Amino acid sequence: MTKENEMTRMNMTRLCAAIAALSTALLLSTGIGQAAEKPQEELSSAVIMPDTARTVFQVQKNGKWGSITADGTEVVPLVYDSIFTYAEGYLIVQKNGRLGIIRTDGTQIVPTAYVNIKPPMDDIIVVRDEKDKVGAYDLSGTLLLPAAYASIQPMGHGILCIGEEYDQYHLCRRDGSRLTDEMFYSVEPFSEGRAAVIRKKGEPYGYIDETGNMVIPPSYDRAEPFHEDRAAVNIDKKWGFIDRSGAMVIAPQFHKLGHPKGFHEGYALVMKGKKITYIDKTGKTPFKMQWSNVRAFYDGLAEVSHSRDTSTLANLGSAVTSCLTLAAGAPLYEDDGSIIDDGARRGYINTSGTEVIPATNDYTTMFKDDIALVKVHGQWGAVDRSGTYIVPPQYSKMHYFCDDLAAVYDGRKWGYVGRDGIMHIPPAYDEAGDFHEGLTRVRAADDVLIIDKTGQIAFHLPAGLEFPWHFSAGIAPIIKDGKWGFIDRSGSIVVSPQYSAVLLYDVLWMMGSSM
Repeated sequence: MTKENEMTRMNMTRLCAAIAALSTALLLSTGIGQAAEKPQEELSSAVIMPDTARTVFQVQKNGKWGSITADGTEVVPLVYDSIFTYAEGYLIVQKNGRLGIIRTDGTQIVPTAYVNIKPPMDDIIVVRDEKDKVGAYDLSGTLLLPAAYASIQPMGHGILCIGEEYDQYHLCRRDGSRLTDEMFYSVEPFSEGRAAVIRKKGEPYGYIDETGNMVIPPSYDRAEPFHEDRAAVNIDKKWGFIDRSGAMVIAPQFHKLGHPKGFHEGYALVMKGKKITYIDKTGKTPFKMQWSNVRAFYDGLAEVSHSRDTSTLANLGSAVTSCLTLAAGAPLYEDDGSIIDDGARRGYINTSGTEVIPATNDYTTMFKDDIALVKVHGQWGAVDRSGTYIVPPQYSKMHYFCDDLAAVYDGRKWGYVGRDGIMHIPPAYDEAGDFHEGLTRVRAADDVLIIDKTGQIAFHLPAGLEFPWHFSAGIAPIIKDGKWGFIDRSGSIVVSPQYSAVLLYDVLWMMGSSM
């Protein structure tokens, strides 16, 4: 493989990770409420989980998938058409066009008999059979409800929403006994002991408690889940907020809600007139708004920006690049066209409205391990949560920190800087990966090396071997003549190249609609 092809492959790997992570973000942000109308089509997909250390690897041989441990021991036989991570300790497998669930040791939990399986919620597995009927298991493999329903939705606290038809729902317990005899047209998930419901089509929303009793009378055109003892409700196309007793604590007056649609760390984002602003739990604006774009608070900080152009594309580019590269592990932040330059100046404020990180940066990333990357006048650096530079902006390219070191590019070569701001490994490489378990791959001219965190060479990668990933559980995948195997930290081959594919990421099974 040429240097150019190798770099293209590495960049494509990161791109695929980011795209897959975007799928995760979008699926998680759509909510889990019951639809009042029957879904037109159920879509299934797989998305990449945030990078974590792995001790079991999914491998393919002769067109079939299974799993091996770090020493090459086969723990799941290679008999499946596909295999994905389902939950910690569980795998979803496909065989002869049907899906099932197994433990990572190969123990069968749910038989391979279903056309679709929903991600676990409240330790409940929802399945759909070939007759389009839905049932449920728990994570021990016990059948809770047979496949006999139009839909099943775990609501939390052991409560299930059962759809006899797609606009007729009732609530039951895990053993199938009814929580209440009342039927509903729509039911949203429980949050803080309340769930928004519609009894009949065309009626307003009210809220029930976990016994099924209507504790907040139907009064609202739209109703959101409770967060921090407040729920957003809509009356006559204006939003206000109620408390858990149903008292209107902030009168309906807002045209739109920000995201998330509720309070987070004491504040909510709302659109008042033509301006978006923060409000506290009494409805007051806590400080003067002087930014054109703001986001919700997380861990006491919120990203803000002064923008010349508030275009959706620019905002999407900013959000996607920041969020999704985090999920992919330790991606690139480079001047390679991946960052949209919209003329905005970004920073972070605290809950008092003080700019902890002044809104003067071309770009700011999300915080990861209390560090954010910032771009100033085309150069990358890093700041801590107090706004102090730990790495002054001076690099044209920069990675996130992994194993306390970040790859940086000075315009000529790659090196590694620490969280202390010190250059631990001087720039000397044409390519640089990210450290995992104290080792990483670099290239100097034609020499591909595995180095440790002091810059010492652990071993030279032999000619003919590709190193497409990183170390996990003491081994790393390699490719030789199109076949995949594994090497250990000394560079010795511990699993001979014999597999046609290895899943480099923990791939999590997801679905695009509720069942």
